[in-house]
Amino acid sequence: MYYTDSKDLPLYNYKRIIDKGDFLYMVKGYEGGGSKSLNKEDAKKAFEEAVKDYALNINSVNSDIVEYGTIEYSKQRILLYLTALQVVENQMLANEIRTNLGMDISNEIVEAFLAKIKIPRRSDLMEQAILIKDKIEKLQNEISGAIKRLEKQKVDEGESDTDIDEVIINVALILEYQIDERNTSLYQFGILQKQARSKVEQIAKMNSKNK
Repeated sequence: MYYTDSKDLPLYNYKRIIDKGDFLYMVKGYEGGGSKSLNKEDAKKAFEEAVKDYALNINSVNSDIVEYGTIEYSKQRILLYLTALQVVENQMLANEIRTNLGMDISNEIVEAFLAKIKIPRRSDLMEQAILIKDKIEKLQNEISGAIKRLEKQKVDEGESDTDIDEVIINVALILEYQIDERNTSLYQFGILQKQARSKVEQIAKMNSKNK
């Protein structure tokens, strides 16, 4: 009748129980909106039993994943913005050459590229370059902030609760993997979290070696 352990309990059901406090989601096959007769205390005990070997440390893992996700996302955006900056600077150089030769200039290619990657556009390419540099600096600050928070977590005794949806999104981002919440157990999600942390740590080691 009840899900019995973290290998059995779907991530979707776990999330609904955490978010809504509705222990009916411990009943196998329950889809919400029903009125199944249920001993709430028994269901609560079943839930605690299912996550006791996992939920005790999930908050610290979740907090790490959110910060790692921030770092990974920011790094990806920085690479994109660096490419955009190069495109803008190349266009500025080309425009200068064309002007000296008495030729017409056009920024259509730059504008189309920036529109595709959804960067706010400026008519003046110098202003555009400054805007992109500002965005890069902001992302670098976000990476620094995430790293500092990770270091702080290592010395803090307690961990604050973390939004499970935010954790799922960041794990998916890091692993480049779409998570099916209904067909992924809580235990399997824990494995995905470990894989995400391992991936980011490996990237960090490679980056440190290349410095």
